[in-house]
Amino acid sequence: MSYFIWLFLNIFAFIGLIILFYLLIKSRKEKGGINEEPFIKKVGYILVLIALIILFGIGSIMYLRDLPSILSNKPIEYEGDCEVAVIHGKYGSMQVEFKNTIVEFPTNFYSNAEDGNYFCKVRYFKHSGEGKSLKLFYNKGGNQIDIK
Repeated sequence: MSYFIWLFLNIFAFIGLIILFYLLIKSRKEKGGINEEPFIKKVGYILVLIALIILFGIGSIMYLRDLPSILSNKPIEYEGDCEVAVIHGKYGSMQVEFKNTIVEFPTNFYSNAEDGNYFCKVRYFKHSGEGKSLKLFYNKGGNQIDIK
């Protein structure tokens, strides 16, 4: 999925869960039904909502941190050894790992890529792990591998 779809989904879910949490607390106070449900059920609702709010809040922050570099089109560049892992299937992706960093690319743009260790030139956005471009070589100074 593209960066902006993930950004929108995270922000929408974060705001929606906060509104849901507010409405849940408000409706229980108005109805006076807060004492009618078992304690574990009340705590379960609240804990699950708080956990989801934190999860989507962190996701929103992660994607928002890359927004300036994406809008200005200034990705980080890396050149060196990397490991490529292709995940097949309907929602497959390609992961490029280097120096404790994992960058994801859609497989439909790089359909001829194969798993393995390569010398690579990667342009990516740091916080979201979204890849912008990828060039693979068998070794430094070698010919570029056709992965498209």
